[in-house]
Amino acid sequence: MKTEQALYTEIQVQEIVEKAIQQDRELLAQTLRGMPCGAPKETKQWWIENPKAVTQTLKIFNTLPGPQHLYEFRIRKDGALAATLVTRTRETFYVSEYAEAMTNNAKEFAVGPKEEVIIRVFTCETLGVSGWSETDFFGPKGFEHVKKFGLRECLPDDAFAIRAAHKGQPLDEWIRVAHKPISADGYSLVFGVGPHRDDGLYVDSYCLGSCYRLNPDFLVALRVASSQN
Repeated sequence: MKTEQALYTEIQVQEIVEKAIQQDRELLAQTLRGMPCGAPKETKQWWIENPKAVTQTLKIFNTLPGPQHLYEFRIRKDGALAATLVTRTRETFYVSEYAEAMTNNAKEFAVGPKEEVIIRVFTCETLGVSGWSETDFFGPKGFEHVKKFGLRECLPDDAFAIRAAHKGQPLDEWIRVAHKPISADGYSLVFGVGPHRDDGLYVDSYCLGSCYRLNPDFLVALRVASSQN
């Protein structure tokens, strides 16, 4: 079949893209990256016969809205070491003993470089992970899942930057930071930021359990992938 006979109009391209997204957003993403091995036969054929339509398809795909976020923090990190982070944060906010114990695990508490990052906060419902076990989401399975939305896991020290940025946090709000779990005092932990009626705004720890499920309204913080910053 000649290429010019197979070319789709812009409207037809948009219809194909929207249909594919309804069926499987990740499948479309894989197809656009040039890896259509798992795509339906008709999708593969369209990819092969319509190379000139790819640019238009990408434009449509990149303008599609992802999960709605509640907050966005644009943060400039200075690469401060763990002890400095705790001391500096305690000048304004409360840091729990468990949170400090997490920073003392030098092997697992990763300190990021000097960089500018975008961190967004989502509900578990908008990410499509309601009912997941906590250990599944805060681990390889969950971090792979959020890639389709242009997101990635945080670094542990992002918790301190989020705390400093979110000064107007409501009293009933608790945000879990989605990073690789850290072992401390015999528990598998991630950082959380929230308010306390007595101690004010603070950085604390959150203990993960495989038997615990994510509620739809749980809030989690994730990084925007660097290519979209």
